[in-house]
Formats: sequence, C-alpha cells, structure tokens
Amino acid sequence: MTTLSSTAFVFSRHEVIILAEREGLSIQAPSKPSLDVFLMWCDVLGASTGHDSIAATSGMPLTLHVFEKHKNGKRKLRNLVLNSSTANNGINQLEIDKWIHIIQYFADPLRDSTETMPTIDVIMQHPPKQRKFFVLINPFGGTGKGEKIYDKIEHIMFHANIQVEKMLTEHANHATEIAEHLDIHAYDAIVIIGGDGMVNEVIQGFMKRADWSVAMQFPIGVIPGGTGNGLAKSLAVAANEICTPENNMYLIAKGKTQELDIATLRSESAVSYLVLSLTWGFMAEIDIESEKYRFFGSQRFFFGTLAKILSSKEWTGKFSYLEASDESVPKYWDENPSIHPVDLLSPLGSPLPETWKTIEGPISMFWAMNVSHAADTANIAPMAGLNDGYMYVILIQGKATRAEYATVMLGIEKGDHIKCDNVSVIKTRAFQLETPPDNILSADGERWDGGICQVQVHRAMARILTIINKPESEQL
Repeated sequence: MTTLSSTAFVFSRHEVIILAEREGLSIQAPSKPSLDVFLMWCDVLGASTGHDSIAATSGMPLTLHVFEKHKNGKRKLRNLVLNSSTANNGINQLEIDKWIHIIQYFADPLRDSTETMPTIDVIMQHPPKQRKFFVLINPFGGTGKGEKIYDKIEHIMFHANIQVEKMLTEHANHATEIAEHLDIHAYDAIVIIGGDGMVNEVIQGFMKRADWSVAMQFPIGVIPGGTGNGLAKSLAVAANEICTPENNMYLIAKGKTQELDIATLRSESAVSYLVLSLTWGFMAEIDIESEKYRFFGSQRFFFGTLAKILSSKEWTGKFSYLEASDESVPKYWDENPSIHPVDLLSPLGSPLPETWKTIEGPISMFWAMNVSHAADTANIAPMAGLNDGYMYVILIQGKATRAEYATVMLGIEKGDHIKCDNVSVIKTRAFQLETPPDNILSADGERWDGGICQVQVHRAMARILTIINKPESEQL
C-alpha cells in the first residue's frame, strides 16, 4: 500500500506527521495527541501557500482550506496553517507545491473515489483542473440580498480552485435571455443565486436554443436567494445538509453532475417547462397573490395562507392522469430524441386514453411536485426524488373546512400533511387539468392561465451540480 507522509511541518507550534490516506488527511502530533485531527476529503476544498503572523516567524506555511459542518448543521470555512519544521532545516517551495498538489488531487470532487491508493508519480501526473463557473445573480430576488449572498460564497469558490465570471440580472426574464445566448462551452457550470423562478427562467432559455439538447445537459448549481427556494432546499435535503447559501455552495463545490427531472407544461396558447411544481386554486392563489408580502421573505406565504383560508373560496375542475406502474421509467436521453417528445399526452381537445383515471368536481387543493420541497419550510412531497421520472400530486377532493385547511398547512413543514385523512397523493408521469378559464395556476411560482393544460415528466432531462447522500430507496 502506498504511503504519502511528511514530517516537515509544524501545527500549533508542535511538530506533526501529515499522512494522506484514501479517505482523508491525517495530522498527528506525537508530542501532543490532543492536536491530532483527521480531515475527510469530502470536507477539504483545497490548499495554498500564504502568510500569517505565525508563519512570518516560522517559515513558509501550507494552508488547508476545510469546509466543516458544525453541530447546528451549518458549514463554515476553517483554515489550518502548517508551518515548516525547524528540525528539518525548513522546507523548500517544491515540497510545499508537492503537498498542495496531493491535497488538491484528493479534494477534487471529480476524482474517482473508488480507485486504489495512487502513487506520488500518478498524482503528480494529474494536475488539478481549475473549473470555471458562470454565476448569475438576481439582486432583486427574495429580500434583495443576492449580491450579499455572493460575497458570502465567493471565497469558497476561490479556495475550491474555481474561477468565476458573474453577472447580475436587470429585469424580468433577463435570465432567460442570458441562458439562451450563453456560451456554455466556455464554462463548466452555471450557478444561480436566486429563487425557483430564476432557475425556471434559465431552463426556458436553454429550451429556446438551437442546441437545446446540449444546453439541457449543462450543469446548473443553485444557491438560495429567493423567497421560497424549493429546489435549493430539495437538493440540500437529498444531501443531508441544511439549506443555506454556504451549505448549498458546498454541494456545488464538492458535488458532481446529477440528473434532474423536467416536465413539459402546455396549453392551447403556450408551452413551458417545469422544474419545481404546478399548483391550482388554493395554493396557486396563495403563491401569486402573496407577492404583495414579498418584503417579509418566506413569511409571505404565512400571510397569504391566512388570508386565503379566511376567504372560504371554492374551486371546481377535472383532473385526469396516467396511473403509475411498476415498470422502470426510461431516462429522457436514453431515447435519443431528435425533437422534444410528449408521447404520453393526447392532442389538446382530443379524448384521453381509456387507461387514464379522472377526478372531477370540487377540489380544495391541487399541488403537483417534481421535487420534495416547494419552499424551505414546505416539505410537500417527501417521497419525491430528483430524477425518478414522476410528479406527485397532493390532492384534497371536495370542499375543505377552515379547520382542515389549517391542519394540512400546519403539517407541511415536516411533510405530515400527507397523513391527513382528506389528503391523497397521486404518483404520475403525465396528467391533464381542466379548470375554469378565470382560475389561477402557478407554474414554478409564475402565473399560468386557467383552462385546459397538460403535463408530462421527462426523467433525467436536465443536469444539476450537487451531492446525493440519501439512499436510493428514500429518493423514490
């Protein structure tokens, strides 16, 4: 077994042995074992040379950049400084550069973690690749803190050997325009600092491109900077992380390209693409009408919900859907489509297949989810995966009382609403919804007109930059 070690460093004024192992970096202080530390590679961003007050008197330092998770779940950057040992008559720049190379090699998220322990020759033959991210910031999203959020995460990208080019959006749908014309070959990923609406805009822009099939496989990273941040929360939960700008930046810096479902939404007059959800009636009106409370941040939904429960409004419509089967859902790109297909949907206005099921009449809640969370405090579809090929429709048939609405809404933070007797969960790959023309729908937080609309899920159509730690059985 190959051993990569050095006794040429001092940590906290004690000579130490540093040992690069397959799972992490061990720092051992024989004279003071309480200083011993083991750093998992999954928590190490990289390493660099630098100077501080101690280094100025102790020789050339090696600084390790570690992004540790604390007991409260939040990740914070910790810089560990290793100075050269006087017992080794100092340390030259070549030795420092060698260890920077070793640490960056093992910290690289694209490295094959299943490989056998490499030799120093193999490591030195594979210099770490600097990635380049295009960072798109919505300075108006949520409570308007997009630029301040960027300031919080910029140094994380720097220490993770990521080069950044940033741009601010200036008006509605600007992200769509940028994504439509972005030179995706000049970057390794696009990182969005904003809410779910901004992610939706980027997807719309990708689908407008002549090379849409290439653009839709370009990795997207998401930093919560909007009001709801449902996708950012869903990604954090799938990685067993909390949803903060720093933790989600960790998922991007240390993550790999993963697959993400996208759904086509169409009516007689428009076509769009869903990342998060489609709601109608009670929830759609809360989403759209609560914009007036935007300055409250995520609390806007509380005020919107309270107002809607007190209104006692009713909604009537017709929901038809393809029932889920036990068969594995094919992945979108495995079909190698030359054009964008919606093969499960009948032409609008045509009879639906006899195998579809229909629910008609009063419907108090309709919430179709592509991922688990609609917001940081709204675990609407706990069973939803990022790429299982299904949407999950949370449905309340009939007229719900104010007390029933309140019980359901109080349970959504932890996902307990699905245990309510009047709540149904329908798993489907395609559906049609017919509502009165004057009704409001919300597609990823954006207003969509009532009438007839259809949805089909495309498994693994898009790409997201993240970490998935939840077992596969919990994702499906």
